Amino acid sequence: MSAIEKISDAILSGNAADAAGATLGAVESGTRPYDIIRDGVLNAWSDFCIWYERDEKESLKAWLGCFNATLKVLKILDERLAAPNPPYSVLVATALGEGHVLMKAIIATMLRSKGLKVYSTLRGLRPEDAGDALSDPALRFVVLSCIESGIQGPSKDFIKHVKEKRKDVMTIAGGPAAKDCGADVVTSDLEELDRIVGRPKDRGD
Repeated sequence: MSAIEKISDAILSGNAADAAGATLGAVESGTRPYDIIRDGVLNAWSDFCIWYERDEKESLKAWLGCFNATLKVLKILDERLAAPNPPYSVLVATALGEGHVLMKAIIATMLRSKGLKVYSTLRGLRPEDAGDALSDPALRFVVLSCIESGIQGPSKDFIKHVKEKRKDVMTIAGGPAAKDCGADVVTSDLEELDRIVGRPKDRGD
């Protein structure tokens, strides 16, 4: 089993200690954080979705453990992803009231692994909470994760605020509740998000 496969397996098993150990081993052996995110973390959650469709009850019992193991992996990677000269910055957020924060956390680390400065917190944001990011002249993108239908209003307000403050910034929204939030681009395809925001600095494709 490869180092990345061990990470994916540990996440699906809900074993944070094994996930941490596998991640540290992968990093020390030279595996790129970007690949750990794309081929380890995201593959694990793709498999989780298949498990959920097959056995909703049992998968939901395991969800918290998988979630915590994922956050452990992301924390280890984030601690090693300081970008001394980021080409630009990105705000990755959810609106206040959004309870689903996992994809936001994964995307934030994925973009940091591309050499970008990323503003992001686990808690949801009110429009006025985005002041630090919006005052950054290097900010080029705002990525909003919109999962819950009940917070469409706050998501619209957030996007509207960004557009009022920074007409030069592209807004991107993804998730089941993203359609009508007013973002410049609506996509739940991470490949498309990857193409829009930019290429990893150490890739030649």
